[in-house]
Amino acid sequence: MGSTIQPNSGANASRTTFKPVAATVPPPAANATTSAAPRLAAATDSFESQPSRKQAVNLTGGPPVVTVMPAVDLAPKPATYTVQEGDTGYAIAHKLGVSLEALRNANPQAGGLGGGTGGFLSIGDTLTIPSGTTPSQAAPVAATPATVVATPVTPQPATEATAAPAVVAPDDAAPPAQYTVVAGDNASIIAAKLGVSVQALLSENGSAEGLVAGSGKFLQVGQRLDIPEPPPPPLAQAPTGSPDLNAAPAMTTAGEANQESFGPDSADPTRYDGRCLSFVADTAVQAGLGDPILSQPNAATALYEAQRQGRLYTDMSNMPEGAIVFWQATGKNGDQGHVAIYLGKDENGADLMLTSTGFGESTGSGVQVMTLDQLTGLESVEPAGWMMPR
Repeated sequence: MGSTIQPNSGANASRTTFKPVAATVPPPAANATTSAAPRLAAATDSFESQPSRKQAVNLTGGPPVVTVMPAVDLAPKPATYTVQEGDTGYAIAHKLGVSLEALRNANPQAGGLGGGTGGFLSIGDTLTIPSGTTPSQAAPVAATPATVVATPVTPQPATEATAAPAVVAPDDAAPPAQYTVVAGDNASIIAAKLGVSVQALLSENGSAEGLVAGSGKFLQVGQRLDIPEPPPPPLAQAPTGSPDLNAAPAMTTAGEANQESFGPDSADPTRYDGRCLSFVADTAVQAGLGDPILSQPNAATALYEAQRQGRLYTDMSNMPEGAIVFWQATGKNGDQGHVAIYLGKDENGADLMLTSTGFGESTGSGVQVMTLDQLTGLESVEPAGWMMPR
């Protein structure tokens, strides 16, 4: 083991002093050839510097062998989103910070995105995220090393390296998704396109001119509007003591009168075909319950507003007679959603619904009574919840 030299420390540490000693050099032998004494470098001498290189030692005697990693394809791949439970086209678009229209255009083959695409979104479906958004990070792909014989290369003089540009991390706070006004747009049309309520659109864009009907101002083509956020989750049950737990017999009475006037055997059976929200809204007015929530462009946007106002309940076991039941927008209802009136239970305990039709040959035309299960089967989706008109 080599000896270790301990540094002196402390005020009382001993010091060792070295003094120069003159060395005695014997004279050269008489027959020795005297070589010139080595010349010391002078301060004025110039030197040519040589690059320092480390040489690899090849102990095998053969050509050097190096391991080269194959090139990895770094070309950007389209970012994707996987559909989750409870997703809708609008909710996905808002998560990604894109418009619903851009999401549809990027996924023309996908159903359930509204806009007349038909079909349904299924959990696990993969959607392409429109370009311009931040792609999701993919798992790195491990490259398989390949062994090749290297050809010796003559070293080149080192050159000055160029500094790489600084990488700026993206801002996580994405701005609100926006909609661009096109020719023919108004508040109702835009709300229906986005699947939001007119009230939410107005609230989100309070300073925008031209959204309020009768204001004397008009929307401009190219104008940008902020898209409202999704509403909060619905409540399971109405709170104890809430007026929403009280039945509305006036709704069932007015609804039955409309069934007689516009039912399958009436003189005008097609009055409300494909116009479920108009049927329910007219019935509510006749019952003295003209709720503003029912003044939306379609049932899907009325559902949005009921949920936004905290008046949507998902527990179907305690809804009172006269409740209004909502279904989400699907291809089965023309991406408009559906709404019907709850009449109560029949003698077998089945929930009865009064609904307009327009489902084709399976139901015919006219306002008619169905069980909740029958209507849900036609919609191919469970009810989103219910509310009481006020």
